Amino acid sequence: MLHAPLLKSTEAGHVWLAAECVGDARFGHLRRTSAGGMDMCLVNIDAAGKPLWVSGLGGSKTDRAYGVVAAAGGRHRARRPRARG
Repeated sequence: MLHAPLLKSTEAGHVWLAAECVGDARFGHLRRTSAGGMDMCLVNIDAAGKPLWVSGLGGSKTDRAYGVVAAAGGRHRARRPRARG
């Protein structure tokens, strides 16, 4: 199951999808099983719409993705809010 997907496209036509995954989330032929609760997922989709890979991060509680940002070397990461206080 997916919640609140966030997208970013690249000049090459790829799309990066940051999503919140619960249970078994499927992206074409790929699957990401959450560690428990809600996990962050990052999916790379090519210009033809084929998912190339999926990665996730999370523990037993709720871990949310709030955006996709570009990182050095053309990589992308799911963004989490900064800690306050």
